[in-house]
Order: sequence, then structure tokens, then C-alpha cells
Amino acid sequence: MGRSILVISALLLSSFLFNVAVAEVHEVTLQNFSFSPNDITIQVGDTVRFNNVQGLHSVTADDQSFSRPAANAPWTFEQTFNEEGVALVYCTVHSSPGQNIANFMNARINVQAPVEKSTFIINPGLNGSWLNPATNGQGFFIDVFPTNQTVFLAWFTYDTTQPSDNASATVGNPGHRWLTAQGSFEGNTATLDVVLSTAGSFDSTDSVTNSAAGSYGTMTLTFQDCNTGTVDYNFFSIGLSGSVPITRIVADNVPLCNELNNTAQ
Repeated sequence: MGRSILVISALLLSSFLFNVAVAEVHEVTLQNFSFSPNDITIQVGDTVRFNNVQGLHSVTADDQSFSRPAANAPWTFEQTFNEEGVALVYCTVHSSPGQNIANFMNARINVQAPVEKSTFIINPGLNGSWLNPATNGQGFFIDVFPTNQTVFLAWFTYDTTQPSDNASATVGNPGHRWLTAQGSFEGNTATLDVVLSTAGSFDSTDSVTNSAAGSYGTMTLTFQDCNTGTVDYNFFSIGLSGSVPITRIVADNVPLCNELNNTAQ
């Protein structure tokens, strides 16, 4: 009984540690009458290490909550930020509180809530058909290739507007559209380059022209678990972006997906 409790406690602890983002140290250099970088974004619990490598400088919070008195280089000062918000700092020798960070020796530190890391890992159990239930007649085919850490996606959809009444097509509908995308994945997220194929003909060996990787747009594919995910797309070549929630069409691969995910932990 005692051994079981210890095992369960260890598993819960490891799960907690995996999900909470690890605190980081961010480097800021003081030289040439400036902070570099002078505008950074960190998470609650992170530390900023100020490194004076040249001249007489200080680091002081605008609200006077912390300070490293002025001294000649070299010196290092660390400050940990445990609350959300914006921390403004300045050098007492060369500036004053509230000055524009672009023109004076001031800096801004944006402190955000820690981001929870997903324990889900993309695996071949996700292979198959996916859709957004709110949009009928369109969806995604997804294939995961674990050997080379690659995801392939095909999106079968429609144009942004209905074709005119006199538009025609021999096969299918004039408004049909399909796009493919491919890229690498890590953890629960895949970053894909969209490829637009043109100049082909139905069931033909005619040469097809593919857009250069990254020239048409990108997609970010994120899975919350074995049943749900999100496709964030940015077709910057045509100024179109958005987000699509997706779910499985059938659940045949869910047991395999769960097994592979548990094995990968």
C-alpha cells in the first residue's frame, strides 16, 4: 500500500513538473548609454540578469521597488519577477523614470502569466480525417511521419466567395479548393508550409506547378489531445488568416493514439 502511494505521488509530481513552464533567465546588457534589449517579454517567475559591460550605470525600477546602485563596469545584477504586469527600469546616471525607451536609457519588462506546457505529443495515432463540425462539406486529412518528425496535411475546402452562376467545371464544383501543407513537429505542435499546386489536369500526367515552400502561407497545427486540435492559418500571400477548431470524424485510431502518447511520456 505504501509503495503504491509513493508511485502515485511520484507520477503526480512528474506530471506537475512537466506541465509548468520552467523559469528562465533573460540577459540584458548595459553599454553605450542603453539597455539591450530594452523591451522584453518574460513569464512570472523568470529572472532578468542585467550585465553592465561598459561605463558607470545603475538599474532602478521606476516605482523604486528594486535598485542596483550606480557603479563602474563590470557588474551583474539579477531581479526575479513574481507578478504579472509591466516593470519599467532606468539608469539613474543617464536618465529618469518614465522616459521613452527608444531615446533614453530606460527599459520595459513585460511580465506575463506562465504558459502551461501540454503533455500531449503528436503521433501516428492522429492519422485520418478531421473536420470542424460547424462547416459542412470540408475538412482535413492528416498524416504523421514520426521517423522524420514530419506532418502532412491536406485541406479540402471552398473559395472565399461563391463562383458566378455561369462558372463551370467538368469535374466537381468551380468553387472547390484544396491545399496541402507539410512541416516538422515538436511536442503537440506542428509548423507547416502551405503549398499551392496549379496547372494540373484530372487524372493526368501533366506537369504540376507547386508554389515555393513558405511563399503562399503557413499553418500551425496544435493538438490538445487525441480527439481535438486547432489549425491556425496565415495565407500572407493573399492577406487571409484565421483559426479552425478540428475534431476527428471517426474514433478508430484513438486507442492507438492514447497508447503512443503514453509511451512517449
